[in-house]
Amino acid sequence: MIRLYDELSKSRSGKHAFRQLALIVRSDGSVERIEKPAIRRSIKPLYARGSAYEIYVEIPEGSYAVQLKMVKNLRNKVKGVIEVYDRDGRLLLRAVYRDEKVRRSRGDSSLEWVVRRVLDYLNIPYRRVNMGTGSG
Repeated sequence: MIRLYDELSKSRSGKHAFRQLALIVRSDGSVERIEKPAIRRSIKPLYARGSAYEIYVEIPEGSYAVQLKMVKNLRNKVKGVIEVYDRDGRLLLRAVYRDEKVRRSRGDSSLEWVVRRVLDYLNIPYRRVNMGTGSG
């Protein structure tokens, strides 16, 4: 069972927003949101308005858990982090999203297909995916 987060919050002024999503990517490529976690606990969100939850999930064999963290600023620029975990909770890949580009920051670049599936599932626009950079 691994711990992930689900959050949607915005600043008091409404100029900044933060979104965290927990997803499961199966080995056949299907993506699904975690609707019914084993344990769901309310925690304090990053910004003043909104809600945040800490969820504990059992990941099926051969599947990956994906934690997506996105921040939108005053000029509607979106940047974030995509983290891929195995069923034991080990971080396998961390990629950063900035200026509609995805770049590997650490981990196994062979899991690029997981990142692409999540981006396509959520309709997040991207122009380029660079998995050759970062530390191994």
